[in-house]
Amino acid sequence: MGDPTGRRVPERAKAVDAPSLPYGNAFVVQFSSETDQNLEHATGRLEHLQSGRRVPFASTAELLACIVVMLTDADAARPPSMTEGRGQLSSAAPEGPT
Repeated sequence: MGDPTGRRVPERAKAVDAPSLPYGNAFVVQFSSETDQNLEHATGRLEHLQSGRRVPFASTAELLACIVVMLTDADAARPPSMTEGRGQLSSAAPEGPT
């Protein structure tokens, strides 16, 4: 592949253009006060920063599963929030301060 001047761009140079920490892979994890230091009992909320999607979790395994779903979900650009029922998306406005 070349650049606009017709010169060939090395593969390594193309990789430099891509961010090593893309915003689409950014999350905020908020742990509840019931979460212990060893994360054997972990509850809280996960938020995908790019889409605004929020989901509560009740274990570290569930937290990781939620991350996998949000990273692979083709609809992640749509900002739905979570309903009271864990894991169920709604079109309600995202949670947060008013």
